[in-house]
Amino acid sequence: MSSLPNFSHGSYIDQDHEDPVTPRPGSNTGLSDDRFLHLITTELLRDAHVQAWDREVGETLSAMMTMAGYDDRAKAIHRGFFGAAVSDSLGPYPSARTPRWESFMTDDHTPVELSWAWSDEQSTPTVRYSVEPIGWTAGSANEQAAASLLDRTRSYAQGLDLSWYRHFLQSTTICSNHATQMSRNGCQEYNIDGGVSSSQNFSAFDLEDDRSTTVKSYFIPTVKASSLGISNLDLKPAITWPRIMIDVMSLGGRLPFLTDTVMSSLNELWVAVFGSGAEDDVGTLSRPLPTIDHRTSGILYYLELKADAPLPKPKVYLPVRHYARDDEQIARGLSGFLQRRGKSLANGGTYYEGVKSLCKHRRLGDGLGFHTYITCAVKNGSVAVSTYLKPELYHTL
Repeated sequence: MSSLPNFSHGSYIDQDHEDPVTPRPGSNTGLSDDRFLHLITTELLRDAHVQAWDREVGETLSAMMTMAGYDDRAKAIHRGFFGAAVSDSLGPYPSARTPRWESFMTDDHTPVELSWAWSDEQSTPTVRYSVEPIGWTAGSANEQAAASLLDRTRSYAQGLDLSWYRHFLQSTTICSNHATQMSRNGCQEYNIDGGVSSSQNFSAFDLEDDRSTTVKSYFIPTVKASSLGISNLDLKPAITWPRIMIDVMSLGGRLPFLTDTVMSSLNELWVAVFGSGAEDDVGTLSRPLPTIDHRTSGILYYLELKADAPLPKPKVYLPVRHYARDDEQIARGLSGFLQRRGKSLANGGTYYEGVKSLCKHRRLGDGLGFHTYITCAVKNGSVAVSTYLKPELYHTL
């Protein structure tokens, strides 16, 4: 893509509002001609960055929806929302001249992650994506961009209630009263460890094929914990043997739905993405993952808690970007796993064919990183699989 004009975070933005203040021309503006021209130029620069996000990420999103079989109306609605609301929340597009906000969303700090999710209800996937709304006044305590994005989501997600969002935003992040001061003074005043990621809040959207949108929000409490001088960890030494995945997914045998068929599928998925892909590859199942010194290494577990459910529902995140051979291996292994279960893309396309067409800037076999996680959960007696993809927007810098 062509180079973008330089945009410095917050240079011409009202620090108490996320949206830029651009007065209308006229004799009552109280601004000199130079100042007025300055503000208009800033608006044009901002538009260029918004269009870049929509072009580079939005077009990939459209391709994923097409390959998942969405109708034209659904694609137009979901792409329209991304272009109108999400692109504007992401702040300056990556360039060599733009200061990089180090988002915790992905390992190269791309603030966007894309996903296909397969369930037992249908053979084709649902398209999803997550973003960190960086905004135009990025700072550790700036949660205004996320709140603004969710407010703009109301017209796309009917009945969206932000009460719990506001509750957890206040409880788990440094926000509101501290936001402006931290943006100006930096993290040191709040005793935040320099090794702690500054990301605090992600927004996620599941794009339903009935044209509706499911909205999610993720909170990362590390900044607040560090500012209070307390640890947010209470853990035992990490265990990376394949068997631990079975133990956690069954909650130590407490969940009755982990049948032999489901357990076999979990083992098969492990071999598909970490091993040779052959169903008889017992060697991969008999050895632990290698030790990797990275803050996103290791296996992640997600537990869904509901007031009316006696036990949580677990989901495992396999960080393939650290432990697989390359993206080619991941794509081929997962493609075979899905095909054996009747899962595909629209018109019979395979997962491998789809992900290969999305990764335009390099070959899948050239390395790791386009895939971030492969996840699996047990639903209705079968394994539901999702794949997470990173656009790798910084590859040209």
